[in-house]
Amino acid sequence: MNKTSTMYLLVLVVMLLGGCRGDIDKHYERPNYLLGTTYEFLEKRGDFTLFLEAVDRTGFKPGLDGSGLFTVFAPSDDAVKLYLTKINKSSFNELTLNELIVLIGYHIVEFSYKPDDFLGFTKEASSDDLEDADGYAHRFKTLSREGVFERTDPVSNTNIKVFQREKFLPIISTTLLKEKRSPDFEADYRFFFPDVTWKGDNKQFYVAGASILESGIPADNGYVYIVDKVIEPLHTVYDAFFDKDIVDKYSLFRKLYDRFAVFEFNQELTQDYAELLGDSLFLMRHYLKPTTSPDLPDLSDEWTVDPANGDFEARMRMTFNSYIPTNDKIIEFCNAYFEDEKDPMSKDFPMLTLFYLLSSHVPYGQEIVLPSDFDGEGIEGLFGEKWPLKRSDLADQRFCSNGLFYGINKVLEPAIFSMITEPLFKYSRFSIMATLFHKTQNLLPLVDVSKDYSIFLLTDTDLSTKYGYIVNPNGNLSDQDILGGRIVVSRFRAWDSDDENAKESVKMEPWEQTTFVKSHTINGYLDKGDNARQFFTTREPFTYIYKYGGDVYDETGEQVLFTENVPPLEYEYEGASGKGIVYEIRDKLEKRKENIGKAIRSAKNESDKSKFSKFYEKLVRANLITVKGLNPDGSINETTSYFEMDWLNGERCMVFAPVDTAFHENYLPTDSLELDRYLKSHFISLKENQVSEYTLPQLGPQKSFNTKYSISLVKYEQLDIRYYNESQLQVRHSSNDGFYVYTDGDIPFFATDGLLYGITKMLSPDVKQKQ
Repeated sequence: MNKTSTMYLLVLVVMLLGGCRGDIDKHYERPNYLLGTTYEFLEKRGDFTLFLEAVDRTGFKPGLDGSGLFTVFAPSDDAVKLYLTKINKSSFNELTLNELIVLIGYHIVEFSYKPDDFLGFTKEASSDDLEDADGYAHRFKTLSREGVFERTDPVSNTNIKVFQREKFLPIISTTLLKEKRSPDFEADYRFFFPDVTWKGDNKQFYVAGASILESGIPADNGYVYIVDKVIEPLHTVYDAFFDKDIVDKYSLFRKLYDRFAVFEFNQELTQDYAELLGDSLFLMRHYLKPTTSPDLPDLSDEWTVDPANGDFEARMRMTFNSYIPTNDKIIEFCNAYFEDEKDPMSKDFPMLTLFYLLSSHVPYGQEIVLPSDFDGEGIEGLFGEKWPLKRSDLADQRFCSNGLFYGINKVLEPAIFSMITEPLFKYSRFSIMATLFHKTQNLLPLVDVSKDYSIFLLTDTDLSTKYGYIVNPNGNLSDQDILGGRIVVSRFRAWDSDDENAKESVKMEPWEQTTFVKSHTINGYLDKGDNARQFFTTREPFTYIYKYGGDVYDETGEQVLFTENVPPLEYEYEGASGKGIVYEIRDKLEKRKENIGKAIRSAKNESDKSKFSKFYEKLVRANLITVKGLNPDGSINETTSYFEMDWLNGERCMVFAPVDTAFHENYLPTDSLELDRYLKSHFISLKENQVSEYTLPQLGPQKSFNTKYSISLVKYEQLDIRYYNESQLQVRHSSNDGFYVYTDGDIPFFATDGLLYGITKMLSPDVKQKQ
């Protein structure tokens, strides 16, 4: 590092020593002993002169001599000499000040920790009783910080000064190894630190590659632990990619990961450390700054949890378990899996696909995974996968300051790459729909091997040319969420309009995206090979499709057009009951735009004649339908008139309306109040009946429903609805036991706020009919 970096580090040391106290030190009071400060204790011992000389040179003495609470892991002079021989140096003076600050600071942990804390830290209290401790809190914040260094922004190709936070020191206890059910404590630990001096399996803890010779010596301002060797600062997982013995082996994964790099300017850090030097300081991110959501972890950050998060135990427990495939395995997988674009480094390779491929190897927010876990039930992924990784799959390993680097000789394929969602990633022609599924968080629900699903997909070409759907990967550059907020999906303002001015693009709102995705995801396995009539729900509430005669139709009655010569993709899951099928279609599935009032007026029969005109007329006369937006002459304007039914209170309804050929005036009550009640007895409010879907032939609830006809304040006339055959329902009023009417067998009218059925006989709430 240069002189500027040295100045940064000196400022950092002063701030660390003066500002390290926080909420955590409420749990650690100064020990009431008279051994002096940690510095004085080591000075009196006499065999720590080399370590203390380095403490003096790096500026850490004021802290160790009384200005803060610290835990010191002190190597003896003999241990220091062995380390200097190992690195071919004769003294610490041959190290730069920057190097020495990083090294010595790694031996000084903020706050005072007694031995039981290292065996099983909990944030509620010091762990005097270790029975409830699990030892997972294994990362302890040190005074070591690499300060400021330069990184190259892969987007702008410019050098940027990046600020690095304090390093964390891993202290692994036998409590953790026991809790993890390690079959061999020593073997698991030596997997990463083969030269460690093993002190046993019972109530021991190990500090990176060092062992404890003397434990928990209390001083006035903390505790001192004598270690058998100098503790060498560990890299982050990201920096491990650059280790000379593996740098070429895993470079492809690192380059792919850097496609999500974000350099975030930090005003506070700049003011604190760099403003006087005229520099700007940045934080290097990958995808998002640390959160608790399943994003790409910031492997370059020492902290696994955002410093703004006050849960300090989470910082100590969470780690980045990274499973990094070798270059050749990534290339091999891409060549075998992807249909068209196979080069993941290509600018045309979908970022979304790359994100999910990478995220399966670097899960976010996990507790530590030991080598012995590899031969267990499997490594868990983002979508609940259990990858059967074995110890034999490991090619390299590193214990890092922010996680574990496992080099593996295979690619971990995300579940969404092999289940019903596979086409969204395998075939780039579906990249728009893949983006919409991702942005609306509708991938995870489909990773369920116990359920049947069908998906209708449209190609990018059809979505863009017919409906104006456009994905702009950098539509919102101010958002660091590269695959959420930064990607913007637009559409034509009014895609179904002939007005050319309607072809302008507008941002597609989140609810629109969700509605589109869910309405094209069907609950159940839709096999269009048979001629039976069958209704299906979609994942969008109250949105349906149906098939009949080998064809498929949306709610409007329009036939769904499937892309010719493109067979469906079928999915069956071994050992599970669920299955899936994916169709490529040419046009979007649509919904009708009429409300239930207008539907009653406008519905037609097969002869294109009004179907419910008599029922509609009675509803209007009873003021149960109010027509507004009329022409000046009082006539209905088919474009602007609307049909209000305020008494429904906006509730979604099922309506069983007598068709005109079944309508008989003599069965209508003559009293206006009774007529009002009679007409309302044809309406069923879904909200009042606490049901979340319509009843259709062979689909939905069969039960007795309260109608809108109120017999009293607490009692309603009921309609009992049952399946009759594949196209009809059987309906009767509860007061007419044994008298049934049937729906007419036509496809019901799906309105914006209800479902309209035709019935072939009139209902009466009071008397049995003899029609």
